[in-house]
Amino acid sequence: MFFLFDIGGTKMRLAISHQEDIINERILPTPQNFDEAIATISTYINEMKAGAVITAAAGGLPGPITRDRTGISNAPNLTAWNNRPFVPELKKVLEVPIYLHNDAALAGLGEAVYGAGQGYEIVAYMTISTGIGGVRIVNKKIDHNSYGFEPGHQYIDFDKSTFADAQFGTLEKYASGNSIKHRYNAEPEDLEDEKMWKSMETVIAYGLNNTIVHWSPDVVVLGGGLINSDTLSVENISQKLEEVLYIFSDAPVIRKSVLGDKCGLMGALALIKSKS
Repeated sequence: MFFLFDIGGTKMRLAISHQEDIINERILPTPQNFDEAIATISTYINEMKAGAVITAAAGGLPGPITRDRTGISNAPNLTAWNNRPFVPELKKVLEVPIYLHNDAALAGLGEAVYGAGQGYEIVAYMTISTGIGGVRIVNKKIDHNSYGFEPGHQYIDFDKSTFADAQFGTLEKYASGNSIKHRYNAEPEDLEDEKMWKSMETVIAYGLNNTIVHWSPDVVVLGGGLINSDTLSVENISQKLEEVLYIFSDAPVIRKSVLGDKCGLMGALALIKSKS
């Protein structure tokens, strides 16, 4: 039996899996306090251990993973977790192999192996949620990298001449759920400004253009809360992308996530199975 976790800047999902099934899923707010989060996760693990033997664990955290793969560093939406010993703390209650990756990377792996990216050799995945993240998957594996993948931190307006209110001019600082919330002082799902959302979709299309010319994927899968809820239109983004992507004769296929909120857990499962 495996312990799976998908921890984002807003919510965390904890679950158990035997082989392909995911059971006992628990969805909780992500505590900003690291010690509180460890205590919550430990309580869940101890409950699950009472009924079966856990042989491995895997999951994602919302930020760049440290070089020793024990935690996260420089996570913009979970700053109190930066450089804290996440894996060593879990080892105190779960003495099994623990595989850690960026949460968006595992979501992309889940979509590549079990979801919208099935059948494609090179999959680019981008999640548009609290933050914006992504990953390049090659042959059902997270591509080799030194620091992880952070397409949300690409500059789309380096001197802020176009988006004066977007701090740093990055894709995430303009089009993520967290940035939208701070800019408009409202939850994204409560905003009905069609012109604003068209602007967001245009910016995301430019970000995808940059990602595509660097990663050259067969398919791009879009996921995350603002996509899965249809707050952002994949069709509108695709149409704009066709206008701006001119260097390749054919644009890659653009698909919406089919695993929804379970993509991170499914990616964690795929990661464990790749290790066995």
